[in-house]
Amino acid sequence: MKDQRRIADFLDAELGRIGRIGEARNRQIHLLLERELAAIAATLSGSDEAAVERRETGWSWLPSVPAHWEIGPVCAYFDVLLGKMLNQERAAGPHPRPYLRNANVHWYEINADDLAEMSFEAEERLRYRVRKGDLLVCEGGAGVAESAVWGGLVDEVYYQKSLHRVRSRRHVPVEWLMYWLRLAKEVGVFASDGNIATIPHLTGEQLRAYRIPIPPDGHSRVARLAEEVQAMYRLASSLQSGNSLLLENRQALITAAVTGQFDVTTAGRVET
Repeated sequence: MKDQRRIADFLDAELGRIGRIGEARNRQIHLLLERELAAIAATLSGSDEAAVERRETGWSWLPSVPAHWEIGPVCAYFDVLLGKMLNQERAAGPHPRPYLRNANVHWYEINADDLAEMSFEAEERLRYRVRKGDLLVCEGGAGVAESAVWGGLVDEVYYQKSLHRVRSRRHVPVEWLMYWLRLAKEVGVFASDGNIATIPHLTGEQLRAYRIPIPPDGHSRVARLAEEVQAMYRLASSLQSGNSLLLENRQALITAAVTGQFDVTTAGRVET
């Protein structure tokens, strides 16, 4: 009985310590998310040009931008096209090709490890082929508006109707729209536009109609922001990996203590 009490006290202390470390790392990850969104908002609002004359936008979450910036609908700067509808007949047609769906697209990254296939006729291959540098945007579901730029991981790939493909028509990089989508989703723009009783959707008509700020130097602004955001994501990934190791150590500690693999009266603290 005394040994059991000793084991229980040891585990309470060590598991409590592991839990506190995990909570601290989770707080750090949350702060990184806040910092990411703040960096995006600063870039999209041109806060580095605070000394110049500014114009009101009418958006509470991005209230003003430099007066010499444009503000216009997405369709004035980008071509937006929804992908091919999937059905059983098309999936089993004579011209199978790999395609991307919304499950492949997440914020800032596209996973091409599990591409499905469906048939694309010659004219469809011209219409729905994804080129390096295209922005892919999720049309619906929990990941609505999540977007990333295709980096050419596969030589020939197409996309399904669950995604929008965006290409720049003017001087604005597609990454500028990606970061706008990131901030807009976080502040609830798309949730407020939809019916909360149904699966949220970002239709092509809606996406093309949204008005966004457009700076004259979007490429340089996007390059600086991308470097900053990538650094935050690397740090967040390291913190998440550390938490995974903590969970493994936690389970190993419990197993070792209750099976008598070490004497808790002499055991030192487990390194985490």
